[in-house]
Amino acid sequence: MNSIALLIVLPAIAAWMTMRCRNERQQYLLGILTVSALAIAALFLYFDGFESSYALPYWLEWLVVAADIGLLLYFAWQGVRHGRRIVTWLAAAQLLLYIWAETALPEASAPQVVVDALSTFMFLIVNIVGGIIVLYAVRYMSYEKMPEEKKRLFVAFLLLFLSVMNAVVISNSLLLFFFLFEATTLASYLLIRFRGDAVAVGNALK
Repeated sequence: MNSIALLIVLPAIAAWMTMRCRNERQQYLLGILTVSALAIAALFLYFDGFESSYALPYWLEWLVVAADIGLLLYFAWQGVRHGRRIVTWLAAAQLLLYIWAETALPEASAPQVVVDALSTFMFLIVNIVGGIIVLYAVRYMSYEKMPEEKKRLFVAFLLLFLSVMNAVVISNSLLLFFFLFEATTLASYLLIRFRGDAVAVGNALK
């Protein structure tokens, strides 16, 4: 369980620490330490054959519901703000579907979080490939002509994306998976529109 928590929490902590790095060297060192720890944890879980399941506390289930509704409202607002009706309609349709699923579907008896052979294998893929991308992004952003704080924000978004992806692969609940999938959508949207120009925003909305 400690390794699972590490895979989900460490990238989020590293994202926060990234915003406080003073220079690229510190940021790169932090990235190396973070992705190395994630890769080791993923390898340990995979070769250990660790399997388990967990039920979410009741309060956390409702927090997930509230967060997902908030995300869908945000996407609908982005559609209105940028004059993209299709984005607004799709977000509204997803919101109605989510509310229906939450209220009409019978409560699942299975645990919401399951760690098995497939999820531990996916941990390897997510953290090794994702770790390489994070380290590449640190170097890539050094060539971008923008404030240093904004460059660090890009890498922080990538680390948060990594955190969410680690949670996705152990989701055993449709509603939890739906929320986490929307969280990856948010991360993708923020990363694609990062430059903030019309082309980037247009591509992100697509």
